[in-house]
Formats: sequence, C-alpha cells, structure tokens
Amino acid sequence: TYNVQGTNNQVVTIIKTPTTLTGSNGGSLTLTPVGQANITLTSSGSPGNNFPIGGAITIASATVDGVYSGTVNVTVDY
Repeated sequence: TYNVQGTNNQVVTIIKTPTTLTGSNGGSLTLTPVGQANITLTSSGSPGNNFPIGGAITIASATVDGVYSGTVNVTVDY
C-alpha cells in the first residue's frame, strides 16, 4: 500500500513499470505491477489517500530455484 498527499480533488496518475527480480542462484524473473491508473485525492495534505499495488510473475518450469528480489518503482504524476 502506498500513500499520496496533495490538493483536494486533484487527479494524480499512478505510474508503475515492470521490474526485474534477480535470483540468489542466478536466473531472473519479471514482476509486472498491477493496480489502478489514477486516483482522485479526497483531502488536502494529511492523511492523503492510500492505494494498493500488486503484481504478477510468470514462472516457467525452467526457472532456477532461489530467493528473488528487486526494487519496484512507483511514481505519481501530480
């Protein structure tokens, strides 16, 4: 869950891009973020509005076992 704060009734665009996850034993996976494209702020300043971001990963049968990690970038265009 992310939080955005700004001016009441302002519509902000939520930008999320695919992320490469790197495996601890080699290999990599792509995480495709899933969530709403924009949000209308319902107050000015605090507490702001929360919005969730989920994701989808396709795991092939040849995927190397291990722990996969990476950084998911989420930006709001105000």
